[in-house]
Amino acid sequence: MAAPSSPVLQIVPGQVYLNTKKNTRYEIVCLATHSEDDTTMVVYRDVETGRNFVRPLELFAGTRQEGGVEVPRFVLEADRGQA
Repeated sequence: MAAPSSPVLQIVPGQVYLNTKKNTRYEIVCLATHSEDDTTMVVYRDVETGRNFVRPLELFAGTRQEGGVEVPRFVLEADRGQA
């Protein structure tokens, strides 16, 4: 298996990440394990709507193309567990 192309984020519940494409804020609920293949998944909640989402950690911590440049999908905005 190839190494992830992006640095591993230290994702923990309570952190708030900004989606760089949608400019939407998401709070980390927890990390979960996919029952079929043991993939680590990120469970996160839209701060505005309360909707929950799940995405593989590798994709959450990954990058996307914007104007020919690789940018992170999500960037850490705040950690509600710390002052």
